[in-house]
Amino acid sequence: MREYSNSWSSVIDSVRKGRSWSGDERNCFYLNLRGDNFVDLSYVSGLDFKNDGRGIGLTDWDRDGDIDIIYRNRDAPRVRVIKNNFTNSPESLSIRLRGINCNRDAIGSRVELELESRMIMRSIKAGEMFLSQSTKWAHFGLSSGEVPKKATVYWPGGDSEVFTGLDRGGRYLLVEGSGISQRVDSPNQVQLDGLSDNAEEKQYFPNRVIFPIKFPLPKISYRSADASIKVLEPEGKSMILNLWSGREAKSVEGINFIMKFHHEFKKKGINFLPLSIDGIDDAGLAYEVIDKAKYEGSWGFIDEQSIEGIRKWFMKVFEKHEKISSPFSLLVDASGNCIALFRSTMEGVTSQDLVEILSMQDIERWHKAPLMKGTWFTFPPNEKYIRSIFERN
Repeated sequence: MREYSNSWSSVIDSVRKGRSWSGDERNCFYLNLRGDNFVDLSYVSGLDFKNDGRGIGLTDWDRDGDIDIIYRNRDAPRVRVIKNNFTNSPESLSIRLRGINCNRDAIGSRVELELESRMIMRSIKAGEMFLSQSTKWAHFGLSSGEVPKKATVYWPGGDSEVFTGLDRGGRYLLVEGSGISQRVDSPNQVQLDGLSDNAEEKQYFPNRVIFPIKFPLPKISYRSADASIKVLEPEGKSMILNLWSGREAKSVEGINFIMKFHHEFKKKGINFLPLSIDGIDDAGLAYEVIDKAKYEGSWGFIDEQSIEGIRKWFMKVFEKHEKISSPFSLLVDASGNCIALFRSTMEGVTSQDLVEILSMQDIERWHKAPLMKGTWFTFPPNEKYIRSIFERN
């Protein structure tokens, strides 16, 4: 059992470092030649994504009469909506069942659509493929000139029923026991214009992240400019903890930004603490940057153990393990909890921005943190649970 658990831990750790769960295997798409054979259209269809796919749903999403595809991935983007824009698609026929004696959605039913020269069968399922649910509308693609004759429904209870009066391009509701094909008005088409169609669009880590909950910082020790060893303490004031390197141009820009707005931020009750990650061996370069910027506040050199502690902390905060690079700033509240992160410089960030983030209530921060619009279906975890995670080795 221990070996099994360790193996899973190794796999998950590899995935969080950016490696592929499925070995970089691309998605596959095959065309069914009416039961005679399959043709691999993965590349020419554009559906051979490199994502670690987990589920797929089929539905007429934009309501134009053909089937679109919704991908669910383990990695980002978590959802892809693939529009079927094949211009030569013939008309189709869609049927929705409603059970009376069986379950309302008629799950388990089978619909056989009889045409002049062939029969098409569809079944109604509750869940198909892995963690997926496609539309409950039974979709029948028709070749040019094909005319529906009748539909036979085999209900879950074992009864069968014949429905007629079906036309090409129609949408019909078939109610158990009625024998009547009720035509349903087609809803307006949904426009998905403006969405990215770049299948290989590079994923990014945003420069500013508001955390949905407060994360306790690890113990951070540093050597101050006067050579004394100190431990970072909240001291009842909020602060920007800035990790920087004298070798990086953006870090130097960050120090200049801090110096420019140091007094303005301090009036709002927000202190700055720039800590160099270069180490004592490059202390001369750090002092040169500080002197050139004419920085007057507290600063110092963070030790290797504290850098490692922040790296492990970062791995617990984010699912994907991004490499920490300078400059890198954390907004810490008066209780020593981190509530926001700034990657690269803080150029453009105002004191009012920081005050608004610091003043957010827990539930407000929970809703404003996500990068995309949406609605949470869970509540924020409690503080005790969060602390237990960060106290684990």
